[in-house]
Amino acid sequence: MFLNLALKVQLKSSMGYNFSYPFNKNLEHFIAVHINTDGTPEVLYNGPGKPIHDFLKKRKRKTYKDIWYTITANHLRELDKNIPIQDKLSENK
Repeated sequence: MFLNLALKVQLKSSMGYNFSYPFNKNLEHFIAVHINTDGTPEVLYNGPGKPIHDFLKKRKRKTYKDIWYTITANHLRELDKNIPIQDKLSENK
């Protein structure tokens, strides 16, 4: 028997150190990947959107035209440290 689990995931990748996060959205799951200069990926954040949403609201971050917030790679790394392993999506190899 298979479970049919559908999860809405937003994936962002960048060679820079700033990522956009949708304004006023509590995403089910968010993954942010930094692409290093040698082409290797670094997963900065893999988890529910709520911790990011709460962080941005608490910090009273300004938005770009009420479309998105900007969050740094370092903030995403720090937030990711508090995400339990069972709340992360696993990689399929």
